[in-house]
Amino acid sequence: MKFLVLFALTFVYIFALLLVTEAAPPPLPHMLTVALCGAIGASLANATWWLVERKMRRKPTP
Repeated sequence: MKFLVLFALTFVYIFALLLVTEAAPPPLPHMLTVALCGAIGASLANATWWLVERKMRRKPTP
C-alpha cells in the first residue's frame, strides 16, 4: 500500500513541477530539469507520507 501511495504522490508532484517548468523554463538543459523535478517530487512525496503517518499515529486527547 505504501509503495502505491508513494508512487502516485511522486507521479503527481513530478507532473506538477514539469508543468511549472514548461510555463517558465529555467536556464538549465531539459534533462537536468527533468531530473531535478524527479528528485524534488520524490522528496515531496516522502515528506507528505511522513506527515500523514505522523498525524495518523497521534492519539486524540480526551
